[in-house]
Order: sequence, then structure tokens, then C-alpha cells
Amino acid sequence: MGLIPEEKVEEIKSRADIVEVVSDFVTLRKAGRNFVGLCPFHQEKTPSFTVNPEKQIFHCFGCGEGGNAVTFLMKVNAMTYPEALRHLAGKMGIQIPRKPQPPGENQGVRSAILDLNEKAASFFTGNLQGPGGREVRDYLEKRGIREETLKAFRLGFARNEWTGLRKTLERGNIPLAMAQQAGLLLPREDGSLYDRFRGRVMFPIEDASGRVIAFGGRVIGDAEPKYLNSPETPIFVKGRNLFGIRQAKETIRRKGYAVLVEGYFDVISLWNAGVRNALASLGTALTTDQVHLIKRYTKDVAVIFDSDPAGRKALDRSLEMFLAADLEARAVFLPEGADPDDFVRSSGAEALEELVQRSPTFMDYYLETLAGSGTTIAARRSAAQGAVAMLAKVDDPIKRNLLLKRISEKTGLDQSVLKGQVRKVVEVEAGKVPVAEGSPKNPRTESNPLELDLVLLMMEYPFRIPDVAGSGVLEQFDAGTLKNFAETLVDTFSRDGRIDVSNLAMEIPEEGVRQKILKMLVQKQPLEETLVERYLWDSIGQIRRKWFRKQHEQLRRKLLSAQEREDGALCEALLREKEQLLNRERNLPKGI
Repeated sequence: MGLIPEEKVEEIKSRADIVEVVSDFVTLRKAGRNFVGLCPFHQEKTPSFTVNPEKQIFHCFGCGEGGNAVTFLMKVNAMTYPEALRHLAGKMGIQIPRKPQPPGENQGVRSAILDLNEKAASFFTGNLQGPGGREVRDYLEKRGIREETLKAFRLGFARNEWTGLRKTLERGNIPLAMAQQAGLLLPREDGSLYDRFRGRVMFPIEDASGRVIAFGGRVIGDAEPKYLNSPETPIFVKGRNLFGIRQAKETIRRKGYAVLVEGYFDVISLWNAGVRNALASLGTALTTDQVHLIKRYTKDVAVIFDSDPAGRKALDRSLEMFLAADLEARAVFLPEGADPDDFVRSSGAEALEELVQRSPTFMDYYLETLAGSGTTIAARRSAAQGAVAMLAKVDDPIKRNLLLKRISEKTGLDQSVLKGQVRKVVEVEAGKVPVAEGSPKNPRTESNPLELDLVLLMMEYPFRIPDVAGSGVLEQFDAGTLKNFAETLVDTFSRDGRIDVSNLAMEIPEEGVRQKILKMLVQKQPLEETLVERYLWDSIGQIRRKWFRKQHEQLRRKLLSAQEREDGALCEALLREKEQLLNRERNLPKGI
């Protein structure tokens, strides 16, 4: 990927707005000086993820993750440091000159596959727009797909050739082994490689940041398989991604809900018709990871199912996942025989949105059609057992109690019996997970609270750093991470006349200390200006008094030991040292 000049790194970091960066992945709401949302790094139902725009840092009070805009991207998107910087540069329009990599420095596999996918996406787009793409453009036009939609989803075309992409990659001196690892090429028995995608409309699969992580292809004609996807690679796991997330995320936030459909063309047709909050699950049964990806942007989702038995089974499978994630889901059934593409083309976007609004929630649908089904004792018992398993996923006690009442009415079972069965299931499930949701991932790290307060004050009010340095109090810090970091703050301010809190905090090597500082920076309310000086010198004074007490205690122990050994010379030396210590203490400025 090449080196990024230091001046460009500083420009990227200084211009990046952490609220904008995080908002690409998490729906944030204002809460005082901070913004809060559901943490993308652990499963939670109550927002504990906090972003501080003044200091350009984030901290999760549930799992303990914290950092700045760059480290957020590294964690949420599994990016390397250079990848995160280049991503931010691209968003802000900062041009980064390409420098050759030092000899022997290999590009990471993930970065290489991302670069390769981007080249492949451009190749497929070029094919669609070129003379050989006329037939496919006509096909898409017949389906009503507009030029705007083609560009929004970067649709392309893989010509019906065995080595079209391979030859293009070879001309670009791109290692074919890497293209095979990316899932773009396949090996023959003789070891030669050929194109995986041939004779297909190509759908680049992007992550929320717009990086091409894989491809889907739909055959032109009647060949099989109708749809073909990239295999799983170091950057792509089907069950962790959703097609259309990059295009839909802002509309999902604005409208307050997502529409979940089955396939690529469903998403594209809906978007084309004006329904721009649609996502698809990449041809697999919905997964827990996908549900939590949706939850980053909304707590409401409308799921469009086929009206056949398979569609109803899919609803049943999805119910528990939505309940466990505390998502409010609606079950949308289209007229028999229709799919989202057919429906929206014949009836329009408004008709679909009206249908969504009229559709029952998953829970209502379940209660009406499943929990109440069956006329025999065995059938009702089976329905009740299913309802108990489902209710055990509901954490909200009020919601659970209301549902218990309704299920009791449907099944004819006593509410107290159902409640007892649910409690048993909950207790069993709780026994499987000894660590509570949101438990910090790192053990508690002990830090000197007085030193920590002074370091935080230095970070909050850097213009007071010279006062701290001039006082000499850092010499009286305990040796360790906080002392080293305080000295870094002094050196940086002395050199640059300023400090960048979000970047310096990430240089703290001990994770426990780093997390504690980030947490306190997010929580801390600014002092009134008139109190800053008093607080500063009070903190310095407390650290010094504690240091002197510690020195006196150490001397006392040494004197006792010397007296027990009847070592007169050492006793005299220690007494002189004690007198010097007392003189130093007496000569401290008043108030310290």
C-alpha cells in the first residue's frame, strides 16, 4: 500500500470528525456534551457507547473499548492502520501520494484483496458500459433499472469468457495466486486458472464503508446456478454482511426502519423505485451477526417473506434472533406469487410502504398463527413449549409479562405455569453464559488516583502543562505508565505548543490505564475557569504530601532495621537524610 507521508497523517487526524466517522456504523443521539449509541463491539440493548466530539474520542462503558477515529475504523472494519488512514483521506478528499514500499515489506493479504476487488469491480463496470455490454444493458433496461441505480450499485458484467479477467490482471502484473485467494479465479486440473464469473450481471458486495469485499453474479439466460457468490475469504464472511448496507444506511436512519429482502435484484429494484432503505441477506438464512449489523442503524425492521410455507418457516426461525437483539420486526407478506421486484414495479413504492405499515409485528403474527394453533392437547402443549422458548429471549420484564398473558389466553394454559417454565429456561440459559453482557474485557488496572487526576487535568487544560513541569511533581510520581505518559504530555507540549488528546491517549501502552483515561475523559465535566488553578495546585500538593509520607515511612523502617543491627554509621546517615527530607518539606511553597 506504500508509506503515507507524516504531514498527511497529521492532516488526516486533525480533520477527521469522530462523530461523522462513527455515524457511518452507529446511530448516535446527542446526550449532553457527548453522543451515545449501541456499541458495535458487543451485544447490548441499552446504549453504553459514548463519543466525545470535543476530545475526538470514544469509550464503551459496557465492554471497555475506546480510542479515536482511526482506531475505531481499525476495530469496526478490521482495517490496518494505513487502511484506516487512507479510508479517512478518501472521505475528506485528501490526496495521498503513493510511495513505494521498502524492499521486503509485503502488503497485507486483506489490503491486497481489497485492492484487487476494486480493480475487478472497475473491470466489470467497464464491460457493462462497453460495446460488449449492450445485451446486458438492454436486459437491465427492460427490468426498469435506471442509469442512476446502475451507478449507485456499481453494477457490472462478466463476459462469457474463460480468461477475460485473468488476462487483465496479468497485464497489470497482479499475482494470480492472490486473485485465486480473493475468489475471482478458479484452478483447472492442470493448475492453470480461469475466471469464476462468466456470462453474468455482477453485483459488487460492499461493506458499510463502501469497500468491495466480494461479488455476486446473476446468469444471463437459463444456465445454472442462477446466482453465484464469491467464496468466503479473509475479508468476506457471508453471514456477517448485508447487501446494500452502504447505499441504505442513511435512509434507514432517516426513516427509522430497514426493509429486509432476499436477493440482490430485490434491493436494487426497491432502490430504483424509491424504497432506499432495503437490505438483503446474501442468499443465506438470516444470522445473528446480520441482525446486529441492522441494529447499528435502527431498532425497527420490516422483513418481506414469501407467502409460501418456506417463507413462514423463515419467519419462525428469525423471530428468536430479533427478540434476542431487542429489534421490533414486522412480517410483511406480499400477494401470492409476487416478489418485491414484481410488486414494486406493478404497484409502486408507496403501495409497498403502506403494506409495511399495515403489517403485523412478528410477535403479533406469531401469537395469531402459531401460539394459538392446534386443537389437541399435544398440539397445544407443543405450541406452549415453543412460546416458552421464545419468551425466554425477551429481557424486558414488562413486555414479557404482557406476552405471557396473551399466550396464556391463546393456549388456555395458566399464566403462572407458563411464567414458571420461562423462568426455568432463563436460568438454564444464564448458566451457559457466566460473563454478563457488557462485562469489560480487561481486568481492572490499579492506578494512583491522585496522579490520574493530575494527568487528566493536563489533558483537559494543556496550557497548565508548563506549571506541572515546572513544579517538579512528576519526579514524585510512582514509576510506571502514568509517569511515562505525563512526561510524554510535557515533551509534546514543549515541542509543539499543543497536544492532540485523541492521538496521545492511544499511545498509552497499558490497555487498562488507557481505558480508564478514555472513560474518565468522556465522563469528566469541565471545571469553571476560576477553579482550574486551585484544582491544579491542590492535586500537586496531594501528590507531594503522599510522596513525603511514603519517604518518611521508608526511612523509619530503615532506621529500625539499622538500630536492630546496631549499625551506628548507617543510623547517622539515615538521620541526616531524614533531616534533609524534613527541610525540603518545610520549604515547599504554601498551599502545596
